[in-house]
Amino acid sequence: MPAPRLADEERTRLAAAVEAFRGGDWQEAARLFGAAAQQGGLLADYAQFFLAESLARLGDLVAARRTAESLASRYSDSRLAPPGLLLASHLASRQGEEATSESLLRRFVAHFPGRSDLPSVWYRLGLSLEGQGRALEAARIFRELWLAAPASDYAEAAGDRLTGLAAAGIVLPPPTPLERI
Repeated sequence: MPAPRLADEERTRLAAAVEAFRGGDWQEAARLFGAAAQQGGLLADYAQFFLAESLARLGDLVAARRTAESLASRYSDSRLAPPGLLLASHLASRQGEEATSESLLRRFVAHFPGRSDLPSVWYRLGLSLEGQGRALEAARIFRELWLAAPASDYAEAAGDRLTGLAAAGIVLPPPTPLERI
């Protein structure tokens, strides 16, 4: 069975959208990626992701977040579903909506448990909880990260956060032998 191919019109529209994006013309990129995403087709998930990026660069964080978040629902099997959730979470945080950011990060963890970028997501989740004043929960997340991915840069950063939280009086009991395994 031959691989699906882009129609000439779709290819032309996407090429123009990519050029506008590369050139920093966010308005034109948003228009063209928006049309491509709405049209559907073979690369609609890519069009929707770069529409969200273009909208964010235009400063429309609400529309950008909504677009990125719906990408993960609409195209759950797409390679861009995980980055779409992370973008939506980042945009929610930029808007001061840490509870929404937390929810999106938890959704990422639940739907994409085997991803190599999971330590960064756990770290961001801990920061989000800490930003919401939920220091004890943040400490638990940081410790889980520190135990689960000890060789990662994020584990080192999580250890630093644990030290800072301990200095502020948030101390967890030592890890159990089972947790250490």
